[in-house]
Amino acid sequence: AKLTYLSATDSGALTSGWVQSGSWTVPVPNAAPTVTSLTPASGSGATQTFTAAVSDANGFADIATAAFLVNASLSTANGCYIQYTRSTNTFALFQDSTNSWVSAPASNPNCTLSSTGLAASGAGNSLTLTLPITFASGFSGAKLTYLNAVDAGSLTSGWVQSGSWTVPAPNVAPTVTSDR
Repeated sequence: AKLTYLSATDSGALTSGWVQSGSWTVPVPNAAPTVTSLTPASGSGATQTFTAAVSDANGFADIATAAFLVNASLSTANGCYIQYTRSTNTFALFQDSTNSWVSAPASNPNCTLSSTGLAASGAGNSLTLTLPITFASGFSGAKLTYLNAVDAGSLTSGWVQSGSWTVPAPNVAPTVTSDR
């Protein structure tokens, strides 16, 4: 807190001197949220529960949305793109075909976001998301994982590459061939 002072001088040059008149607290400027961690940061598998953490110096309640993306590059198109909205405590999966969000549980051609185990929790400056995901067999290959957080003042962490994930190729039944 800062103290405030006033002084008055009349036309005869008489002065009151400086007198403390109150105090003022300088507001903390809004700081952009930051990406903290993703667990696991790397690995492979068709099904995985990811734990994503973001933080905000102004408290977790200042975080408006947090997003998680799995794709071959930093593009939401044709990816597994999930968003959490803190004010409504809702998770949604992006649908490329309709260019819209669908509330969890939801599926798109690339992944399924299950409601079993899906959770968000906040404490202090940290917001933690638990994301149970099953990847579609057609989404196989090496992927990158990204996190992004946006606060109530529209400040953003920007997309931060948080790891990598390999979605396995589907199992193909063996075929019998004749070798003559």
